[in-house]
Amino acid sequence: QIALVQDALRDQSLKITVRDANADGETFSESTWLTLGPRSFNLDRAKFVVADATFDGKDDLVALFDWGENRSTFFVFKSTGSAFMPPEQWWVGEDYLWSRARYVLAGKFSASGRDSIVVAYQNAEFELRLHHFESNGSAITFGGTQGSYRSGPGKFDLSLMRLAVGRFTRTNGLQQIAAV
Repeated sequence: QIALVQDALRDQSLKITVRDANADGETFSESTWLTLGPRSFNLDRAKFVVADATFDGKDDLVALFDWGENRSTFFVFKSTGSAFMPPEQWWVGEDYLWSRARYVLAGKFSASGRDSIVVAYQNAEFELRLHHFESNGSAITFGGTQGSYRSGPGKFDLSLMRLAVGRFTRTNGLQQIAAV
């Protein structure tokens, strides 16, 4: 399936459409899973990942959102399997600059075996920080069991990097993050 997150009218409305492959594997059917009215969600201030935040086996959409005034928040759009629910605020980070959160990645990064989120965050000293967030099924918490990574000042410039999630050195277990 492909979830298309759009502001087609350019009025900060939100439409999420899901495309499903038909039996021929070459064509798609499309259905609207969520529609929100004007000035309801600014896509320019959101960075999305796909993760099963509710532990129900269905992937949800999770957005790190620029709330303004040096605050960021995670919004979760829960999937029912045939629709997305309106966004729920699951975490607020005071003094967490959305503009410094260069990448938001989802994967199985913790011993729980559940999906979690890693934010690649770069401070003013060009220090890469990997912040680990975990869901408890109804809220997202910072830190989790895996903690965070800090590179030290001047080690990385995230504007010059691309990140990917996978299992690059093993066939099972926790996923890894590769940097190019």
